[in-house]
Amino acid sequence: MHDPGHLLFRKALRVAIVMPLAYLFAMYVLHIPDGVVFTVFGTFALLAFSDFGGPLKDRAKAYVITGCAGMVAIALGTVAALNPWVAVAGTFVVGGALTFAGVLRGYVTAATMSVLLPFVIAVTAGPSLDQLPQRLLGFAVATLFALAAALLMWPSHIRSALRQCVAETMDASANVVRAMWPVADAGPNTIDLPTRQRELTEAHHRMREQYDGRPMRPGGATAQDRALMQCVDELSRLRIMLKWDPESNTYPLPGDVALAHSAADALAQSAEAIGRGGPPPESAPLDAQREAHRVELEEWAEANIDAGSSRVIRPTLDAGFQLRLTAVISELLARNTRVAVGAPAEPTAFTTFGAATPDGDRSMWQILRSHMTMRSPWLRNSLRSGLALAMAVAVVEITGVGHGFWVVLGTLTALRVDVLGTGKTALQAILGTVGGFVVGTAIIVVFGENPTALWIMLPIAIFLSSYTPGAISLAVGQGSFTVFVIIFYGIIAGPDITTGETRVLDVGIGLAISLVVSALMWPRGVKAKMDESLMDAVHASSAYLVAAYERLVYGPDADQAVFAASTKAKAAVAGAYETFDLTIAQGRTQKSFGATWSFVANAAGHITASADLVAYLATIGRVPTACPDSGTLLLACSREVEASANSAVDLMAGTFTSKDTQDFCSTQAFTPEGFTKESVDGLSDTFSQLEARVDACLDYWQTKPPALAGMALGPQALALVWSEEWLIHLMWVSTRIRAAAESTHQANEPVNSGR
Repeated sequence: MHDPGHLLFRKALRVAIVMPLAYLFAMYVLHIPDGVVFTVFGTFALLAFSDFGGPLKDRAKAYVITGCAGMVAIALGTVAALNPWVAVAGTFVVGGALTFAGVLRGYVTAATMSVLLPFVIAVTAGPSLDQLPQRLLGFAVATLFALAAALLMWPSHIRSALRQCVAETMDASANVVRAMWPVADAGPNTIDLPTRQRELTEAHHRMREQYDGRPMRPGGATAQDRALMQCVDELSRLRIMLKWDPESNTYPLPGDVALAHSAADALAQSAEAIGRGGPPPESAPLDAQREAHRVELEEWAEANIDAGSSRVIRPTLDAGFQLRLTAVISELLARNTRVAVGAPAEPTAFTTFGAATPDGDRSMWQILRSHMTMRSPWLRNSLRSGLALAMAVAVVEITGVGHGFWVVLGTLTALRVDVLGTGKTALQAILGTVGGFVVGTAIIVVFGENPTALWIMLPIAIFLSSYTPGAISLAVGQGSFTVFVIIFYGIIAGPDITTGETRVLDVGIGLAISLVVSALMWPRGVKAKMDESLMDAVHASSAYLVAAYERLVYGPDADQAVFAASTKAKAAVAGAYETFDLTIAQGRTQKSFGATWSFVANAAGHITASADLVAYLATIGRVPTACPDSGTLLLACSREVEASANSAVDLMAGTFTSKDTQDFCSTQAFTPEGFTKESVDGLSDTFSQLEARVDACLDYWQTKPPALAGMALGPQALALVWSEEWLIHLMWVSTRIRAAAESTHQANEPVNSGR
């Protein structure tokens, strides 16, 4: 049995106690015989499927909203049942829409079954408009009992495993930052950097295991969930930055250590808040430290130009690039952590180069709109689910089978994102249902004439129906649920062995429908689109990077192209993340490539975020205008980054077939490169020309030419050097993508050569 913390036991015990009480109240106090089915199955769904976590206030709100949505679904299903064609079409729309809403995850995914189940019961019950008031009242009873149980019976708020892992990754990141920029009087017992980086890798992997492929994880439905998602993404970006080059403090400035430790403190405070209930972090000290550091860099660069020491400027600013980006991501994490823990957002805007940066948070509706394309795995999966459920309702309408909603539930139980997963689930479901039929029928034969015995066994059957699917297996869960159904109908309708027969027949029909739909529509699920989505994400993000540098060089004339490239890149990256997530959820056989897929998707997101910053700096005037010909070389180097990243990810197509591929992120992702941060050795001649041009411009500025009179050259130096540094860093990222592709390609060579 698998039940960490006895959470499933607690949930199942709650359902076993509350469901009979809700039934007795509806049947014998309210006298609504036409509503008791909605009370019983509604209570089960709300407590077993939609056991909302989180603080009591959020939990209560979720139950109330879900209950209201369920009653709307009952009304829609009852009206749709008046016409068979409307019933089929309505099921397609409602089933597809609820499945599609799962892209928001979190409470939305948890509530889906509690809304879909009452609709299915209503739409398959036949024309019964006169029963609508009792149905609504029955589900309202279910909602009230479920709400009371959730708030009064073991209402402890257990912090999610994901939040704990996020906190551990934040702590590990803070330790790496302190090790990379140590204080001068660090004691002899200071843990070395490689150890800290290994701890970060392990913490990051634990976090991704709790996040990737988890349908109930936080999503985009609320600002808190979106902020937590952003924390995971930013931690993945921060890991890339911290693994880039451990020699970044070769050319330190006096303010470097202070900024690094301010960033580490912000990370530690964020970890305390999100993982251990500490006070929300304050980003204002880090923001002020970043701005002070920027001013220090600009004044230092200006002073060295005036003193004729231009040759120390570029390597020093190069070395500060990693620290600056580490501090930026740390502040973003602190700001998102505040929102994720329910605290008010920072009253001041996030600043970059002394200017306020626009808020990048996407609303729930923007997330949904971004997936309204056939390239989205969520849209394809929702169409598939809607069609399967509609076919099940059509079969019910044509055959007139008893308890028709079991057919639809059978379809829903087995349907997975690929035909292989559907087949495995269907086999478990039918074996469990037949086993439950045998046990339930035996109970009816022996105890059917003894209602007291059935009432004694009912809570036991309810408990097992809720507990065994998660703690033991789907087959045992289906068997337990079948026993519960047989006992329940034996109580309300009298002992009848045909109930079990009908259950087996209906479930079998539903399973067959799920297999047919899975075989006809995207039988390989989302896995078939995995490499394509990664290619699209890298291609679109690198194209956006080029567009951002075109904005840097050509000015506002390139604004429209930048906007179009940005929109396309962010949609492609979001699609890659979701395809990856659903592919991991598709089955454990995909786990061997999970780390590689995750790295490449994060790399595409990192390129997009980098392009965001370059484009933004161009719009606020941070353009290296004082260096002739540098724009042409910057643009040429950005196109080399694009070509390198695209050619690297193109190698990945079709290589994900071997189960023996090594964990790329653990063993190869951050090995030493062919070039270092302090030079462009190993890169193309264009990068060497750009480096020479930067040095030449810095030398030229020392002469104080009349054309530059009155111009602040410190900010110009920062803009020029860091525009170059972004490209060197992103070229490094492209080499990591290539390493991933080559490692998987080499692992597959024996397989391919044998074809």
